Amino acid sequence: MFYLDINKTYNQNLGLSQKDRFLTALEKDYFLVDEFDFECFINFISNYASKITFFNNKNILDGDWTSFFNNDPTISLLKVAFYKTSLIQPKENYFSSTKKTKKKILENISVNINHLIKHFYDIEVSIANLLPFSDFKAETEKLISLELSPIFCKCYLYHDQFIESPPSIYQNEFGDFWKKSPNEVELNKDFRVIAKECQDFFKKTNLVFESIKATATNYFEQKVVSSKKIAPHIGLLITFHKIYNEARNNLNSITFKHHDYYLKEILQIPLKSKKPDKVHLSFVTSNSQSVEILKGEELTAGTNEDGKEIIYKIDKTILINSATIKEVLGFTFTSQKNDEKFFLNRFDFPKKVIDFEILENRIGFSFGSEILSLEEGIRKITFEFNFSKNSLLTFHESISSDSSFNNLSFINLFNISYTSGEDWVDIPSSKVESKFNFFENQTKDSLLQIIILIDNIDPPITRLEIDNNDNPFPTFNFYLNKDYLHAYHSFKLLNLNSIDVDVEIIDVKNLLLSNDFGEIDSNAPFEPFGSQPIIDSSFIIGHPTFFLYPINDIKINLEWYGLPLVEGGFSSYYNEYPWDVNNESFEVKVSYLRNKRWVPEQDKQVINLFQDVPDESGAVSNVRRINEINIRDLELHLPSLSKKNMTPYNNFCNDGFLKFDLCYPLEGFGHQQYPEIVRESTMKSVKNKKNDVNPPNEPYTPTLKSISADFKIKMSYNQENCTDFKFSHIHPIGNKKVKELGSLLPIYQNGSTLIISINNTDINKQFSILFQINEALSNNVSNDLMLKWSFNNGNRWVEMNDKHILVDQTFDFKSSGIIEFNLEDSNFDQSGLFDPNVLLIKAESLNNCSFLNCLQDILLHATTASCHTFNEVSYANIKPNTIKDFKKTKDDVDFIQQKYYGFGGVLKEDTDGYFMRAAERLRHKNRAVSGKDYEKIILEKFPKVNRVMCLSNIDVSLNISPGNILIVVVPKIFENSNLKGIASCFSSSEIQEMEKFLEPIVPIGVNYKIVNPLYERVKVKFSLKLHNGFDKKFYIEKLNEGIKSFISPWMYNLKDQVEIGKSISSALILNYIDKQEYVDHIVNFSLFHVVNDLIINQKTAKSNTAEIKPTTLASVLVSDNQHIILSYDGDSETDNFGVNEMMIDTDYVVDYANEQENFAQENLTIEKSYKILPTKEDNNPVSSNFTFYISV
Repeated sequence: MFYLDINKTYNQNLGLSQKDRFLTALEKDYFLVDEFDFECFINFISNYASKITFFNNKNILDGDWTSFFNNDPTISLLKVAFYKTSLIQPKENYFSSTKKTKKKILENISVNINHLIKHFYDIEVSIANLLPFSDFKAETEKLISLELSPIFCKCYLYHDQFIESPPSIYQNEFGDFWKKSPNEVELNKDFRVIAKECQDFFKKTNLVFESIKATATNYFEQKVVSSKKIAPHIGLLITFHKIYNEARNNLNSITFKHHDYYLKEILQIPLKSKKPDKVHLSFVTSNSQSVEILKGEELTAGTNEDGKEIIYKIDKTILINSATIKEVLGFTFTSQKNDEKFFLNRFDFPKKVIDFEILENRIGFSFGSEILSLEEGIRKITFEFNFSKNSLLTFHESISSDSSFNNLSFINLFNISYTSGEDWVDIPSSKVESKFNFFENQTKDSLLQIIILIDNIDPPITRLEIDNNDNPFPTFNFYLNKDYLHAYHSFKLLNLNSIDVDVEIIDVKNLLLSNDFGEIDSNAPFEPFGSQPIIDSSFIIGHPTFFLYPINDIKINLEWYGLPLVEGGFSSYYNEYPWDVNNESFEVKVSYLRNKRWVPEQDKQVINLFQDVPDESGAVSNVRRINEINIRDLELHLPSLSKKNMTPYNNFCNDGFLKFDLCYPLEGFGHQQYPEIVRESTMKSVKNKKNDVNPPNEPYTPTLKSISADFKIKMSYNQENCTDFKFSHIHPIGNKKVKELGSLLPIYQNGSTLIISINNTDINKQFSILFQINEALSNNVSNDLMLKWSFNNGNRWVEMNDKHILVDQTFDFKSSGIIEFNLEDSNFDQSGLFDPNVLLIKAESLNNCSFLNCLQDILLHATTASCHTFNEVSYANIKPNTIKDFKKTKDDVDFIQQKYYGFGGVLKEDTDGYFMRAAERLRHKNRAVSGKDYEKIILEKFPKVNRVMCLSNIDVSLNISPGNILIVVVPKIFENSNLKGIASCFSSSEIQEMEKFLEPIVPIGVNYKIVNPLYERVKVKFSLKLHNGFDKKFYIEKLNEGIKSFISPWMYNLKDQVEIGKSISSALILNYIDKQEYVDHIVNFSLFHVVNDLIINQKTAKSNTAEIKPTTLASVLVSDNQHIILSYDGDSETDNFGVNEMMIDTDYVVDYANEQENFAQENLTIEKSYKILPTKEDNNPVSSNFTFYISV
């Protein structure tokens, strides 16, 4: 019941179903002119025989003719069969009121007992005469002995105890089978208790008598009549009544004939004629050429009941070929979950559902370039993605509506990995920083910046060795983090203009070293300028790639070996040399090889090779960090034309080497002068004959222990240098190279995407494809569904227009039908994402609607055929797999598929339906005035409606609104429905059709709206203990299905009618579970009420007396698709999921010890802490605390 207004006026209209339409007054036997049927005839004969006197063979009056009939076994059997059980009722219920005296109640007991004994005696007399029918007699006596004898004995016991007068019939007048003594009869009962028990005797007796009557009727019709054991005079009476019955039937048909004549002849209301059905057919051929199937070609569908052939004819000419569907892929980006058991569940070829919510189905992009070949050092890589201004504004507008983003801060936006050898290396999120620099005033460029840090102990960044041909570059993959998947439809709006890669790398040792004497091995200390360096001695440094890219900064780190370890450094070391030197005297000129020229050609930068130790000793430092190289003079900031240097410098190199030429002092390190200086020093020592002359030190040969470089290089990639990089979109099914920079991420619609691959398409590119729709699911989403169709032209997807879609019978997947495609402009895919030998068709939803579950099957080369001999068939729509061949053999067609029921067929209207339709029409006169008028008009016009409920003065928001009418319609489950057990809805087109139909018959000024019901789910959770010997998996699934059909029987049984507003209680479900033979017991039972994916009864869900009621007038309670049934061994059970520690027939008291609730709409989660108190009978003070988590 529901309140409709503030005065608490109840709405008691629960609607009208198809079954409720039928009126008993329209039944043929509702009113009979002659009601003298066979039962009346038998009773009349028995009574009439007592009125006629009997004269014996001596012509002496000898009673009446009663015994002539009563002693006949056939008449006795018929008396049992036609016994009036309606008379087996207790007398007035005196004992129900406490004001009645004991005397009055005892009198009532006496009357009821004698009344019941009288009925027993009537059956006893009839049974005694059934000796010829011994099998029936024995069966009946056994039933009486088991069911009625305890009542019989108690009647006489209570009579003797409370009633002084003798019984109307003595006990010894009954057979022995009546006298089975009842067990444990308590003779000292209170008289009121006995009075109540006597009343219950009548209920039990009535049930047993009904059973005996049914058995007697069947026995007479099946055995007595066929056995010819009927006495001649009884047979004559029965024959008489059968002849009489013919006239009686004709007389009783007058009302029917009159009604029929009035409707057909006077009112001239015609019967609805039969309509032929159509059927979808699919043809398969292996012929290398196109095969034509002409309109009007005949197919056979077996024969009818009379042996006549059933013929169907092709509706439209179709060309078929050997093309087949290779694979179907479904992609979904919606919150509406897709279940693979629904998606194309009747499809015979490979198919797959890709849900981006699942971790394995990753989406993103990849970038590869030689600049990323970073095999060593501490590497800092900064990717800057520059976007078009229009896409930035659109992105900002879209992302700003999402409150989860603050100042466009994206932490861990992407999961990133890079190629290394034969594998991919994942980069921890702690080493990645993402930030989006957006400037609305556009004074600065807006860009997405991703900074990655890779330590020197991390694996090298190299090309993927197993993928040399497809991707020659080291590559980074950027997978969109699942936490940002909800923002995908904003990020996909970004269109790339360019990608800047900024690399900072420290301690690069894998350098290409050489000097004037050739290649240098840097694995051991080496002499960069040779063993005797002189002026213009050269030391050349290169790298396979770094010197070829624009360099923003470079630092050369030198670690010298064998330096003089004296105070004053080189000044002291070369003190005996005839020229002055210090630590900064040794200098080199720097140049860079560009286009086989060393630049600059003049005014080259001069750099010191050594530096002082940072103290006052003047010693030379063994470490020199060259950080003053002039980038612009050397033209290092410009990119090189060379691709890669694989060897140290030689005469064939074009670019990419840095040269250091020794330029000062002019004497170099003194190696050429040293012999003369030694000679002079020796001569001087001999001449002076003194010991104070110090010999000169041997000249220092510059030796490096190690060398490394630090680089800062930057490269910009765009369409002009597209051969220098590879940008790809990462799809769940593979990577697709992007030839022209565009969207940052691969594009998927905010909804579902369907891609169909068709192979063997060389002959013909026009296809008729049947899409079999599960309307039970499609109508739930099709109200908002908008489809976009595309084909692949080899390089990109092209939206279809009227030229490409010739016919669409599905109306955007709202119903099953054929779509005819012209794919002449399509071509094989060249992206590498799909098989290069197939044609591709794509369907996308444009408005966040998922349609994948709605698709049941896809069949190629499909057309329709209509029944040609429909007047000779007894069905409305043909059953599946009935049509298998052409009437005339067609060798070019391998076989015909007719996988589904026919459609559109209507049987000729029967008499009952005709009378009901005419009666309703006469009542409402095709004018909707009252609520019942609306309901009956809709039910008659639209047979697919199961129940309709008209709510007056209620608007679509379920608020009171005078002048408005809300009509709730519930679809019917048909035998040939795609799936039972699904709460389906009418599509928007069907709703519109109903509203349009009502428009001319609704009074002016009335606003009416037809809506689907609001389905509210009921979900149970419990732990189950099975009896031994029952398989857990099988019987848990069986119980789940049983509970679903118990809660929503109308979704499984065609005869059941849905009830709007019906409630569901825990007790009923518990009782159903307990009755299953395989169930031992259950614990932790909970009953959830789920509305809009939220549990709304969390505080009462665990009660085994809970009752769930619909929350609105338009709500219908339906079962959840999957209940939570947990198996346990029966010894102990911890409720890790759930809400209750209750067992059937056990009463626990549940107290909320500390309560804290957290609701999440997305995953339907409850978190709460409970304290379970002991049972009322249990004095054990031990209690337990637990926290439960439920995710539905």
